[in-house]
Amino acid sequence: MGKPKKTLAISQCLKTKEKQKKKRIWKIWSNWAYGLKSNPMVSTFFTLVELLVVISIIILLISILLPALKNARNTAYAIVCANRLKEIGITLNYYDNDSSGWFPTVGSHANGWGRFLRSTDYIGVNECLYDGMWYYPKRFGCPVAEKYSLSENGYRISYRLYGMNGQKPLYYNDDKYIRTDEFLRLSRIRDGATYAYLGDSIRTDDSRPLSDYCTFYNTIDGRYRLCLRHNKKANVWFLDGHIGRLGASDMSSRINITSIYYIP
Repeated sequence: MGKPKKTLAISQCLKTKEKQKKKRIWKIWSNWAYGLKSNPMVSTFFTLVELLVVISIIILLISILLPALKNARNTAYAIVCANRLKEIGITLNYYDNDSSGWFPTVGSHANGWGRFLRSTDYIGVNECLYDGMWYYPKRFGCPVAEKYSLSENGYRISYRLYGMNGQKPLYYNDDKYIRTDEFLRLSRIRDGATYAYLGDSIRTDDSRPLSDYCTFYNTIDGRYRLCLRHNKKANVWFLDGHIGRLGASDMSSRINITSIYYIP
């Protein structure tokens, strides 16, 4: 027996609706694929006003995000810089332990503290490069200053390293400034937490004025200063082993340093 007429009519109606549905889907997809709209009188292209609105939104987003990205990058540089200072401080503590409480100074070697640590094997010779003179790895200076401090071979020369304090701690003895071939006796320093031993520094009359420099002073020579590289603050390693990130007011009030240099 064949199917009842009513059943056949319903089946045929469903098939017809299914075909119509597929045609509508195909028409929508075709219009989208070819950039057409169902109404041929409506333009499928951006108008000038719409284009300007999109560009304005993009510019606005960039202006909002760029300062945040810059601050994030500067913060990352400051963290890397602090870690580098901490590593050098640990190396200096090794020397202190091995030498019964004596610390090297800017006067310990004629060519700077980096040359002294290398000559005493506290910096590995395999880390350095000799090319007519000794060069030192990037990690002995601030990452912000690498653009100005590194030589063509990608290393630092002895005076492009972090700055070491050229003045003695308060009340150390009657002589205020460190002499040639002089070392500091740790037991004679009253408060290592206030003695800025090593930090971001700069030589202001240099041909590359934003580069590191291997020494800094407070009053004896204003050319050699601590440098506020990290959002108007400088990373400093203190003789008690801690790292401080100090602004101008902190330096003058806490560690009695007023000779500083601002990065614009």
